Amino acid sequence: MKIDKYAEILGEWSTALGIPVNVKSVLSLDKDMKKSETDKDLIVYIQAKDTEGKPLLAEIRCYPLPQDAWCGEMDGTDPNIEEAYQNGNLDFLRTVTDETGYAALFLQPGAYQIEVSKGSAYSVEAKRFLLEKTQTILKYTLKPLPKQVKEGWYAGDIHHHSVFSSRLYEGTDPVVETPVQIRDSMRAVGLDFGALSDHHNVFDHDLWALTKTADFTPILSKEISTSNGHVISLNVKKHADVIYAIPKPEERTDEYLKNEFIRVTKEIRELGGMPQLNHPRDPQTAISWNPNFMDIITIFETMEIWNGSKPMVPGSSSAKAVGMWIDMLEDGVYLPGTTGSDTHNIRCNDYTYFYRATRELTEYLKSLKEGDELLKDENVRGFLQICDTLLPAFEKWAKRNLSSGGVRTFVHVDTLDGADSIVEQMKKGHMTLSDGPMLFPVMKVETEEGSEEQAVLLPGDTAKKPGNIHISLHTNRRLKTMRILKKGRKMADYSLLPFETACDGYMDYSHVLTPQMLQEMGMEWQEKDYLVLIALDDCTNIAIANPFFTA
Repeated sequence: MKIDKYAEILGEWSTALGIPVNVKSVLSLDKDMKKSETDKDLIVYIQAKDTEGKPLLAEIRCYPLPQDAWCGEMDGTDPNIEEAYQNGNLDFLRTVTDETGYAALFLQPGAYQIEVSKGSAYSVEAKRFLLEKTQTILKYTLKPLPKQVKEGWYAGDIHHHSVFSSRLYEGTDPVVETPVQIRDSMRAVGLDFGALSDHHNVFDHDLWALTKTADFTPILSKEISTSNGHVISLNVKKHADVIYAIPKPEERTDEYLKNEFIRVTKEIRELGGMPQLNHPRDPQTAISWNPNFMDIITIFETMEIWNGSKPMVPGSSSAKAVGMWIDMLEDGVYLPGTTGSDTHNIRCNDYTYFYRATRELTEYLKSLKEGDELLKDENVRGFLQICDTLLPAFEKWAKRNLSSGGVRTFVHVDTLDGADSIVEQMKKGHMTLSDGPMLFPVMKVETEEGSEEQAVLLPGDTAKKPGNIHISLHTNRRLKTMRILKKGRKMADYSLLPFETACDGYMDYSHVLTPQMLQEMGMEWQEKDYLVLIALDDCTNIAIANPFFTA
């Protein structure tokens, strides 16, 4: 059956909506979709809509299930949904529906779990089935969370790459996606704004500016590569290009490098942009912030403390970046923390070969007989222990969170009137960072002693005296714990289960954190204090709020 024949099937499907389906557009995103005759693959058509029947531009994740992982058909969610995330491989597909809510997959016969979602503000709907028929139609209805849950908060991804980071445009990375494909990849996961932060050039600016829609705000940007870290110039004027001067060998001194950072960040601000330090604790020296330069760290206005190219697990570069951020807070230095997915491939198959090779190596080592010389090596035993812990977490994280908006920055904006309002609020720290949960805390403080009026403070704000923190916390996947970090590196956890309310397609953990509750946990407010709230389950379901401060 040729591709133009599919339009007949989908055309009948869309008659009620009166919307013509551009099937070639639907099929163009995924490289595994074929534009020719197909003999071996079976066709799965997917329709996504909301509860009012409106078509949704949504994300699709398709997980092939090994036969030994098959645990029966499913429609919705059940306790066995995790089977798709941890079966020892990264063989999965990620694509999106088009504006009319349709997509098509070409798959080999077998068992699959296919999930359709649209970010944090909708339910995640899953179907598990045995694919045997030539043509299968799967219809998904995503349930939106109440609009007031997200009121005033907008989600975005400010660190994303496109084909303009490739060698075709003076870059170095093998990225193939166009700005329009990335825009729709972002919209499919519920993002309201996004930046293309391509390497080495601003050639993307014209096309990215044209991606604006009624529900999406593009922000112009560039990621500037230096020899001691990466800097984002966010929200610069169109074609404003800040260029780092690479030092000659004889010029390479700390003084030269510091002065160059100072010049670059000053120029970004003069061009109307916001300088941000990216992935400051990356293991690669050339793209990590030099610890000797901490005395000039405040030349930046924000810092990426959570980079989505790796999971947030102990020992990861993002965990180390959060540690650096806390160290700075302890020293009285605050740079608002942000996230960025750092996506170079919206199909999510970046890590497949690395993961497979690592799995094969661990399986080989485990197959060796006891007493083998290799197994006596401490490094080999340590490697196996690390893999036993990290590979399952890595697999689950990649399947759930890798790609556009896999980590996202929520920004509170009273009135969204373009990129300027978003960036101004980012500078104030009015942000929470998440790979799923919507954590929106506000502190309410009496304006005067005995007054009924209350001032509402957001993350990043400073209170003259502490008040109740009203925690709005909603998620389409179950959470377990609320963690509190405060001055003196004190930490306390409390269970979210007493606050759990199961709603239609999501969980509500909203509650009030009072000064009395903090005192009972030994976390009472002090003078010139900070308090960071973190909601978590595992590395695939975390939210971090920027800190509240007291004067």
